[in-house]
Amino acid sequence: MNSIITLSGSHKQAAQGKVVGEVAPNKVLFASVQTPTAMEPEAIARLLADIRSGKRAPLTPAELKKVLGSKPEHVRAVKQAIKKAGLTPDTRSLADQAHGIVRFHGTYSRFQKFSPGLKLVVVEDAKGNRSITRQGPLNVLAGLPIVGFFGLDEREAAHTHFRIHKPKGKQPLAIPRGLTSRGLAQLQGWNLEEMDQTVRVTGYISLGGDNVRIVNDLKTLAGEAGIKAATVLRKSTDGSTNGKYSDDATVENILDLLAQALLNPNGAVVVFAASNSDDAFAGAAEYANVFPGVTAGGKKIKLSGYSISWGMAESANTRQSLERWARIGTAAQLAGLDVWAATGDDGANDRTDAPTPDSPSDIPEIQGAAGVGITSDGKKVTSIFPWDDAAAGGGETGYGISTVFAPTPEESGLNLPVSAVSGKPGHSASLLADLAQPKSGPVVLWNGRRMQVGGTSHSAPIQCAKGTYLKVKFGIVSFKHFTYQHGPEIVDRITQGDSSGPYPADPSKPYNVMTGFGVLNPTAAAAVAERLSGRKA
Repeated sequence: MNSIITLSGSHKQAAQGKVVGEVAPNKVLFASVQTPTAMEPEAIARLLADIRSGKRAPLTPAELKKVLGSKPEHVRAVKQAIKKAGLTPDTRSLADQAHGIVRFHGTYSRFQKFSPGLKLVVVEDAKGNRSITRQGPLNVLAGLPIVGFFGLDEREAAHTHFRIHKPKGKQPLAIPRGLTSRGLAQLQGWNLEEMDQTVRVTGYISLGGDNVRIVNDLKTLAGEAGIKAATVLRKSTDGSTNGKYSDDATVENILDLLAQALLNPNGAVVVFAASNSDDAFAGAAEYANVFPGVTAGGKKIKLSGYSISWGMAESANTRQSLERWARIGTAAQLAGLDVWAATGDDGANDRTDAPTPDSPSDIPEIQGAAGVGITSDGKKVTSIFPWDDAAAGGGETGYGISTVFAPTPEESGLNLPVSAVSGKPGHSASLLADLAQPKSGPVVLWNGRRMQVGGTSHSAPIQCAKGTYLKVKFGIVSFKHFTYQHGPEIVDRITQGDSSGPYPADPSKPYNVMTGFGVLNPTAAAAVAERLSGRKA
């Protein structure tokens, strides 16, 4: 008889709500497992170093498969176990192959044979919505090459990061009225004409809402700015259909789209759309990592990077999910892609009872986008400060030290504090910051109304727009690596501090957990990039 083991890092907390009953035995379910990487970690690290240094080109999807994908014997062993349990392996996509994912489906009773002890229940929340959930760890047959087991739980895996500005009384304006993301970038000193000439392809992850009708909103604002509306492509990464225009998630999408498209009118924005579940969320990023690019003017243009404005507290994720995201971040960097993720809008605690960073901004190879607010004299920025409107009910930038991931070599010398939870060193989620305070945020058009919106949901895509501009113009392979190498040289530091615990921000320090190095300065960043590349700014 085969022995059973508990899969490390698979423990999931019980869902909140009323348990209606156990899932029916004949209910068809879909899941996936992840195998170990084909290449050993030390070899992967050396390969990444060679790519960042320019010694070799970024990896193609086929090459990525040989590094982070599955060993053939591992796929055979897993599929054999799947079939033996009476389940059916699914066709593996290029994204699955490049990230070591094997997908399969079948009835609940058959899944109980594949994972002995599995119990799935239907939970009803306060609004009457029902979903399949699990709790506790997952068991698998001993000896199977499995490091992650995903699916079988329909709970939402991430929440949005945006705040609508609701002025109270006659508050003074922090910035000129009516600025979109394009106008804000100009206020921050970015040369819009030069940016427009650097054609690039960017993208964002969407976990709900409408991504089709919002293109009309983009066209309206682009027309008012006297520019073209960038090409927008929606790619469903899990077969999900376009959502409702009236959903709140659509506000998230329009914030993402406008931040990228209005600063790249001659390029394209790709929407990687998926349902809001643990497996689908990660799958959308895996799809983006192998996306072939967009043909424009008869020329294929590769994706330069993408942003993620969704997330959930690190402490609320399973360890196996975090490790899957770590592979996603590494895959992106190996492929020459940069990923920006929102650090959250709920401070260091991120809707929990203890300090924790937001995930996936906590992933070492993903750039955490923190939030700031600004004031201006109408022509330029006059002050920069950490976004902290919590006392006014407006939220605050998320940030934190990971209790899962250790500091990276690139973080040496930053004098990072230890985790306020574990008391041990950890990776800091914030790399750079940008506009997130709602009253410093952009005006968007949605449902026929204009409103000012903030949150790190704006910081992530606006950093993607700016970072990919410099990346493409100056041939920067990894903007993340470029930032760690030259952080103090390429930013405007915060001009005001914040004493909020547990990681207060100090303007005199070159790096703060709350805001990273600061806000990207276009002139300084271009000067450093030009010096390194020899290309003219």
